[in-house]
Amino acid sequence: MNSEVLLVLTTLSSLDSARMFSRKLIDQKLAACVSIKGKVSSLYIWKDKICEDEEWQLFIKTTRSTLTALDQFFDQEHPYDCPEYLVLNTVHDTPYAQYVESLAL
Repeated sequence: MNSEVLLVLTTLSSLDSARMFSRKLIDQKLAACVSIKGKVSSLYIWKDKICEDEEWQLFIKTTRSTLTALDQFFDQEHPYDCPEYLVLNTVHDTPYAQYVESLAL
């Protein structure tokens, strides 16, 4: 049986905020695991200006059943006006995929 794991990507401006955000995701069972990769340099256009910032990248492992609650969580908890919220779908049959499905909502 193939298991579906979603990989959600977002960034936050500090390691402390990345850890707090990740902890809330885990506490609310919106993710089975969150990996924090830091520091990454982000270049982007915001309000017609080119910006460059150091951020911490979050790799959120979850399932499709969490998406509605995850959308609401991002709206309420993410400090950015327009946060990165990219959802990538993976389908595979591995013990890790089964682990993710067993822990997320």
